Amino acid sequence: MTPYTTEHMQYLWSDHYTLNTWANVEIALLTAQAQHGIIPVEWVETAVDTPTPSVARWRYHLGTTRHELVAFLDAWGLDHVHIGCTSSDIIDTANALRYRAISDHISTAAYRFREALINRALETADTPRLGRTHGQTATPTTLGHRLADLATQADRGAHRLDTARRDLETGMINGPTGGYHNIDPATERTALELLHLKPTGITTQIIARDSLTHYAAALIGLVETCAAYALEVRLGQHQAIEELHENHHPDTYIGSSTMPHKRNPSDSERITGLARIARACYAPLAESVETWHERDISNSSVERTIMPQLTGIAHYTLTWAETSVARLGYDPDRMGRNIHRATGIGTHDALYHAQLAGMSYRQARIAAQKRPGPIARPPDTDHLKQQLQKIGSRPKG
Repeated sequence: MTPYTTEHMQYLWSDHYTLNTWANVEIALLTAQAQHGIIPVEWVETAVDTPTPSVARWRYHLGTTRHELVAFLDAWGLDHVHIGCTSSDIIDTANALRYRAISDHISTAAYRFREALINRALETADTPRLGRTHGQTATPTTLGHRLADLATQADRGAHRLDTARRDLETGMINGPTGGYHNIDPATERTALELLHLKPTGITTQIIARDSLTHYAAALIGLVETCAAYALEVRLGQHQAIEELHENHHPDTYIGSSTMPHKRNPSDSERITGLARIARACYAPLAESVETWHERDISNSSVERTIMPQLTGIAHYTLTWAETSVARLGYDPDRMGRNIHRATGIGTHDALYHAQLAGMSYRQARIAAQKRPGPIARPPDTDHLKQQLQKIGSRPKG
C-alpha cells in the first residue's frame, strides 16, 4: 500500500473488510433464496450465526486452494452456502459495497476542497494580481479570480464523481456466464435490495469494467484539479514572482538541510508527483473493459494493485489540498509591485479603444504595440462573487 493514503482507505481495502463484505453478500443471497422458497430458512440462520473467518484462517486455506473465494468458503465452514452463484457474483457485488463506502469518503473530501477554494476566492476576490499567459505578463486580474476558476473545476469534478459512482454501485447475482441458470432475476433483485444495491442489468459472468474506468477517470480528474492548484502555488512562490507561499510555521519548517533560507513548496510538489501516478493508473484499467468471451481474470491483478493506490491517492490528495488552501499565504504588496513594474499590460485596453475610435484591427494592433495604454484596473468582481455563491450552494449529487 502506498504511504500516500488515509486510514479510511487502508481499512476499506483490508482483507478483514473484504471477508466481511463477501459474507454479507453470501448471506443476502441465502436470505433471498429462503424468501423465495428455494432453501430452508435454517440455512440462513446458520450462516448468520457463524462468525466470518479470520484473515489468518482464510490465508491458510488460500495457500492450499489458490482460489480466494473457495478458500473463504472453506474457512467459513458452512455446509449450505454459495448456492447457484459464481465467485464473480460475490466479489463484483461486494466490490460495489466497497466502492460505495470509498466514494462516501472521497466525495466528502472533494466538496470540502471545493468549499475551501470558494472561501479563499471570496476572501481575495478584490486582491489585484498580475494576470499571466504563456508565462508572460497579461491584463491584471485578482487572486480570487484564479482561485474561483479552480473552485469551479473542483465543483465539476465532485459532481462527475457523484455521477460515476452511481453506475459503479450496482450488483449482479446471476450465475455462470450471467445467464440466470439457477438464480432467477427475482431472487437476484431481492438479494441486492437487502444490500441496498440495484441490479447492473445484462452482464456476462462479470460486471463489465466500463463503469470502473469512468469512475477512475473521475478520481483522476479530481486529483488533476488538486495538481492545478498546486502548480499555481509553486509558480506563485517562484523567486521571480513571490506572490504566494505555503504558510508553514517558520520555527519548525525545514526547507533544506544545507540552505536554511529556502522555503520549498513541498506540499504542492507532493501533490504534483501524486497526480503523475494517478494519470498512469488509467490505461491498465481501461484495457480491462475487453475480456475473452464472458470472462477472464486479467483484470484482477490490475484492479487489486491500482484501485487501492488510486483511491488512496485521491482521498489523501484532496484532504491535503484542502489543508493547503486553508493556510495559503499571499502577499498583496508584492502583487501590486508586480503589476506596476510589468511592461506591455496596457496593450489590450489601447487596442480596444483604438478600435472603438474607428481604426481597423490591424492598424489598432500596431498602434497599441507602439503606445500601450495605462495599466488596466482589475475587473469588477461582483459577478465573480455571485458565481461563487451559486457554486457554494450547489448541492451534492
